[in-house]
Amino acid sequence: MKKILLFTIFTFIGCLSKPEPIPDWVIHTKNNPEFWESVGVGLTRETAIKQATNSIASQISVQIESSIKMIKIEQNFNINEYSKSIINSRVNISLPEVEIEEVILHENSWYAKASLNKKKYYSILEKKRQNAKESALRILNQSTHLSIAEELKSLFKAYEEIKNYIDIPILVNIENKNINLYSEIISRFRNTVQSINIVPIQSVLKFKPILQLREQIQFNISSKNNKSTNNLPFKVIFISGITNNNLISESNKVNVKLEKLIPIMHSDILNLQLDLSSLLNIANLPTQFDLNNSSSITIDIIPLNIFIDSDEKNLEENLNPNVLTPIITQHFIQKYKSNIITNSLKCDLKIKLKVNTKKGNKGSNDWGIYKSFSDLHFSISSCETDFELFQFSLNQIQGADFTSHKNAGSQAINNLATQLKNKILPLMDKSFSLN
Repeated sequence: MKKILLFTIFTFIGCLSKPEPIPDWVIHTKNNPEFWESVGVGLTRETAIKQATNSIASQISVQIESSIKMIKIEQNFNINEYSKSIINSRVNISLPEVEIEEVILHENSWYAKASLNKKKYYSILEKKRQNAKESALRILNQSTHLSIAEELKSLFKAYEEIKNYIDIPILVNIENKNINLYSEIISRFRNTVQSINIVPIQSVLKFKPILQLREQIQFNISSKNNKSTNNLPFKVIFISGITNNNLISESNKVNVKLEKLIPIMHSDILNLQLDLSSLLNIANLPTQFDLNNSSSITIDIIPLNIFIDSDEKNLEENLNPNVLTPIITQHFIQKYKSNIITNSLKCDLKIKLKVNTKKGNKGSNDWGIYKSFSDLHFSISSCETDFELFQFSLNQIQGADFTSHKNAGSQAINNLATQLKNKILPLMDKSFSLN
């Protein structure tokens, strides 16, 4: 009886020490010309299945990237712009068709075997490619009778129809010629953009800075094939002034409203550019659609005539020489290339400057110090309209001296001069650029 019991125990222990071997399909994945096959592993059943499915998607991705590299050599475009879109579209095709053939649990790990029938996958892909090709051809044929704006949008729509299938050339017959559909779309888009003529009515314009201008600069917009150029969006590139935005061609022209000039330089180039990104409603255009068609005019900046009406006093006595007026004069000459004139009837801008001081105490204080305070009022207005462009006041700027109130007043005015240089004039410059 004891012998039988011992034999049973040893047999049981022997069974425990020899777990079932892992299936061969987990270790060895065979190359199958008819299927993509993969094995996934994970701590959960779902993780293993997901990994197996993603592995098949990765195999398809590698194949697509290889095809795209060949197209890059032939077509010379940026791989990164296409590979992600194409791969995502193929994954969307493949994932629903992946079959999970077997799932097992072995020593606390899950294993899943997945496969995808290549013939079935390529059949679905070819059907989608054919539908995209037919749709793009329809759009292409209809686009020839549209306005320039609608033609460009249609050509881009045709490209979007086929963009996920260009890893393999799509050949079509147009006018009895077998051509690459992708190349034809790009060629027509480029030719249409280049057919747009953007012509300013004048090549050089002259304006004065700072003043409110509200000048209109007209560009005529036409096409070499006499198609309508209405509803084309344009953008202005001009660093020396403020213009209107969101320009749309109407009656085959565009009017740029120049509202103000900021005299960064003696002259600048105003560039009117076709805004394809707005037309196609896409922020980052694919490289081959990011084309430039623009025209420009030269804006010459005429110096302003400045009249300065200054009244600088210290304790009601006129300053000689003035302290703040030379600072203002130098600033407008250097920054705004202005002419300082003495005839107020011929000015563009009138500057009013009033400075005075007053005593801060009756005599020296206990420490023998005389105090004085200065006040400033500074304003700039248009000579033509009297419209005030800028104004600033400072009060109670203190000065001190051991000898007299007058010297204390001079110190207060010097403190005002520092404020004028470091605070008031920079603030004025900023207001000119914003208003």
